[in-house]
Amino acid sequence: MKGKDYKPLSWFGKVALVVNWFFVAALLLAYMATYIDPVSFSYLPFFGLFYPVSLFSNLFFVVFWLLGRRKYFLISFVAILIGFSHLSHFVQFSFIGHGIESKEKELNVMSYNVRLFDLYNWTQNKYTRNEIFKFLEEEDPDIICFQEFYHQHPSRPWNFPTRDTLTKILQAKYYAEGYTVNVSHSQFFGLATFSKYPIVNSEHLRFENDHNNSFLFSDIKVDEDTIRVYNAHIGSARFSQADYGAIGTEGNFKTWPHQETNENSQIVARLANAYVKRSIQTQQLLSHSTQSPFPVIIGGDFNDTPVSYNYNCLTQHYIDAFTQSANGTGGTYCPIPLLRIDYILHSDFFNSFGFTTHQQKLSDHKAISTTIEF
Repeated sequence: MKGKDYKPLSWFGKVALVVNWFFVAALLLAYMATYIDPVSFSYLPFFGLFYPVSLFSNLFFVVFWLLGRRKYFLISFVAILIGFSHLSHFVQFSFIGHGIESKEKELNVMSYNVRLFDLYNWTQNKYTRNEIFKFLEEEDPDIICFQEFYHQHPSRPWNFPTRDTLTKILQAKYYAEGYTVNVSHSQFFGLATFSKYPIVNSEHLRFENDHNNSFLFSDIKVDEDTIRVYNAHIGSARFSQADYGAIGTEGNFKTWPHQETNENSQIVARLANAYVKRSIQTQQLLSHSTQSPFPVIIGGDFNDTPVSYNYNCLTQHYIDAFTQSANGTGGTYCPIPLLRIDYILHSDFFNSFGFTTHQQKLSDHKAISTTIEF
């Protein structure tokens, strides 16, 4: 906007321009993170993780420069346009549903990381487990994929038999289980898939680089059709108590001058290693699922945001049900708003409708569900 009214930038304007360029670079690197395998560059995914921060910062600068009647708004505006498609992975508005007269087969599918049904009373609410049961009974899904599932043998001194309770209160009486931890043959930790339809075959497979993470597939007979449902829990960073102490309850780094640098660097290293681990696990899952003889539905906790290499790999093969029919934002990890790390994906053999991110905060994850139509 040069001309007789053009004024050079003040010192404040020059600082703002430098900061603006920083967030533009961060946004462009976030886009790059979706195409570059973390195995090759383990720190690039951090820019994808902070995509919402970079996006809102650039939106701020668009408004900032427009109010100042400066052409610099184009810097952030163009950067946002380049990756505009990523917005639909975080915020979605859908006004199209299937017809009431539809005669196709439908399944209501749910995925839920239940954090062991609050076994260790993280919520400080002794009724949380029963509230989860009540929520599931009300929703009554046809198929549900549980991550961080916990089942206890009745012989234990305290009463926590989740599997037996679920088969009583749900109409989904068929189940398949895959446990990564077995304590004294009486306490079981892992995955479980429940179904209203017969499970004719299932297998539990642990990931090669971390046997604490795994996926479980179940072949389910729906009338005359057979579908394959994958239930996956992809690796987390596995923070220690010291790490959580440094992060704080709201996910912000605490300022402890005598410890901050060392602890924060350890956290960054853990996160970087986790990105590499998840990439390898996602490829193992895809290698198996893409060979399925049946149409595929995948539900699970993937511990990666939509602006990530792994999400990009998954959606090259499968449809993200959120992008088909969600309304509003889709954050699934309760401590951090907008952090969407739980997904239901499916083959293009299916359509999906009515995607819902349930707002009950009975775990550190929110349940998600969608209607799958053949």
